[in-house]
Amino acid sequence: MPVERDPSDMDDWQETWHRVHDVLGHKWAFHVLRALADGDRGFNGLKDDLRVRSKALSARLSDLRCAGLVEREVEATTPPRTTYRLTEEGAEFVGALLRIEEMADVVPCGCGDDCETLSVADPPTCEC
Repeated sequence: MPVERDPSDMDDWQETWHRVHDVLGHKWAFHVLRALADGDRGFNGLKDDLRVRSKALSARLSDLRCAGLVEREVEATTPPRTTYRLTEEGAEFVGALLRIEEMADVVPCGCGDDCETLSVADPPTCEC
């Protein structure tokens, strides 16, 4: 069922979705947020668990920090220990993503090729 919107609000919601995409549209952004949903992590722990290159992880963490979703704590040890965690706002945002995760299923595409797609149907289906 379509949501009724005031046409003058169109620019506002489009701008919001563009900004969301700017932050989350990069590879690994969702993965980093999902990993941090399970608790605070060090850089190397994230890198190893996600199997991501250091440069890509560093860029995503920087983007997510800039957006206010992730915070970093550096302990003055030798070598310095860096821990990342979700901010309060980040945890709330990831809560919404986890609800989407609960709704979605990855299913065979049904197009005849060996591929998969996302379905939110109940039961999960693909109508290619």
